[in-house]
Amino acid sequence: MHAPENVKRKRIDPDRTPRFVLNSADGKINWDVKKSESKPPTPPPGFERTSPPFTPHLLASPPAESETVTLLKKVIAGLESDKASLQSRVEGLEGELKQMRVSLDRLTATLVAKGQSDPSPSRPPPNQVAAHGREREHDQRGDPPVREPMEVEQGGWKKVARGRRPREPRPAPVASTARDEKTRNLVIIEEAIKGQFQIEDPQVLTNAVASSKKGKVLGKPTGGIIINDHGAYAAFKELECECENGGPSKQGYYTKLRVKGDGLFVYDQIRPALNPSPPPGPLACDMKREGGYGHMYQKGVKYVALHNLRFQLPQKESQITLDLRSIYRELKREMPSEYIGS
Repeated sequence: MHAPENVKRKRIDPDRTPRFVLNSADGKINWDVKKSESKPPTPPPGFERTSPPFTPHLLASPPAESETVTLLKKVIAGLESDKASLQSRVEGLEGELKQMRVSLDRLTATLVAKGQSDPSPSRPPPNQVAAHGREREHDQRGDPPVREPMEVEQGGWKKVARGRRPREPRPAPVASTARDEKTRNLVIIEEAIKGQFQIEDPQVLTNAVASSKKGKVLGKPTGGIIINDHGAYAAFKELECECENGGPSKQGYYTKLRVKGDGLFVYDQIRPALNPSPPPGPLACDMKREGGYGHMYQKGVKYVALHNLRFQLPQKESQITLDLRSIYRELKREMPSEYIGS
């Protein structure tokens, strides 16, 4: 089919909206492609508009939902289905639990009735163990029995299986020094205190005011000066300074105290130390003393190491402290086998 000759063909730009006007004079179609024109074309003379102007936006479909909204709807639907399945599963588990309880009650009643009518044989005593199908008694120390050699035939060869050896008990510490014996280590410490403080008896320090090396005044050691296998200590029945509680020791012999604002370590004694051997220390010597190295410690008395204090003697102008270097050097030289200093 051929187009009429009076129609002028033009290429329509897709980015533009073509509009046309019919001229009544020559009967040709005039294409108007101006983008700026927004009003609908005016009808030619003799034509009347019987319908409203064309509005494309009224025919457009409603906007589609976004992908996020669609995904959220799917997730909510899946969660609802999972919730229903979990509820049914919980109901089933509750029913199984009830059945198990009923079965357990029945079994308990049966066992009780059986125990009352026919008591079960008693269990073997704890000092018997089964070894290679035979029961053997423990020895007096409570160690497991010694397994005798057993021949095992394996692949035509006879193999001897050896049992483990009995565990040797740890020997208890034996006291070799009398309770109040004045051994060489005590003499060395006492002579060092007399020489450094220039006094005739260490108990003279009980009349002097003691203070820490940082200047915190503790008061007079009215409990006396204690010299034992662990070192030398000043005993205070009352302290003139505040202390912070650091908790009990691992052995339970004393409570750890710290002088507030100073950090000086104080032993608040709970009970005497009855162990024959002292723990390691700068002046410690293992003398295996009968009755314990710290049998002279008293409950409620507070002890401070003598080398951590300064003493103001009446006849001295300056404070004096105990120097440990010369003491532990002499202890190492005189008692090399007993000295356990740290």
